[in-house]
Amino acid sequence: MADGTPRTPIVAEAAADRLYIIDARNGVERQLLLDWIHATAGDSEPAWTSLDIEDGDHALPVDVLQARLGGAPSRQVVPLRVAWRIPGFDRDRALKLRHLIFGDPRHPGPLRARLILLRDRRRAQILVGEAASLDALRTRFCAQTGGGDGEGADSPEFAGFVARQAALALDVAERGVRGTRYKVPRFVAESLRTNPKFRAALADLAGTLGRPVGELFREARPLMKEVIARPSALFLDLRAWLDRKMFGGYAPEMEIDAAELARLRTILREHPTAILFTHKTYIDGATPSCGSPMKTTCRCCTCSAGRTSISRSWGNFIAGRG
Repeated sequence: MADGTPRTPIVAEAAADRLYIIDARNGVERQLLLDWIHATAGDSEPAWTSLDIEDGDHALPVDVLQARLGGAPSRQVVPLRVAWRIPGFDRDRALKLRHLIFGDPRHPGPLRARLILLRDRRRAQILVGEAASLDALRTRFCAQTGGGDGEGADSPEFAGFVARQAALALDVAERGVRGTRYKVPRFVAESLRTNPKFRAALADLAGTLGRPVGELFREARPLMKEVIARPSALFLDLRAWLDRKMFGGYAPEMEIDAAELARLRTILREHPTAILFTHKTYIDGATPSCGSPMKTTCRCCTCSAGRTSISRSWGNFIAGRG
């Protein structure tokens, strides 16, 4: 994998009826992925479309993707992305001062990407997300959104859903290379917007206020972005470094159940999880962070209230003080 080979092999004979979704931030990444497609695809003119899916803060231009989703139900949709590696980072997981000054080398701009390729092309690794057929994606779309905006599987909303599914598949593949520390929430606002219950509640509110549904969602979108943070990989590395520094003085006297901690890390990697701390010490919150996904903290006041209710669109949970 360090030599840039994909994690998921592509069989050339079966590659003719495939649609490649390229997640590229710039032209350098796009050309790398196109070169890989032409070198591995069995078709002389493979179908592909390019999107900057990884940037989840902006609406995706899905017109081209929508036009290419009208193929046979058995057509395979294959997501692709370039993962940029840092030399020696897998060994010590240590940040360098130059990373903070010049930016994360795992997200290089076009000029920096060209310089990296000139020095060592192996630092650019092709990621291949898990493929899915158009028929499976349409079934998943109807199950998760209730049919979306009512225009069916040929709508822009379905194209956006496919793009988000491609990004999630690539995130899974990328965590297999970089580690589970970098698991972060993705497309939460868009997932809420396409949720049937959220749609119904927003429509009721629009009727009550006499305002268009689209206007209400545009007003809610920045609020959801503020509540649902998506930390960068560089921030996660800095947070892990700070955690190690904090544990340096406590380590000799800390008593840790290694088996339970390993079980907790597995749960954090595989499931949405709410962790309720006892607040006996403020270092408890950092305990599971080493090698596990970062936790989203809900701030509450436990000094004056013995019980805190945290509401979410999927329900409530009650946390009693320890």
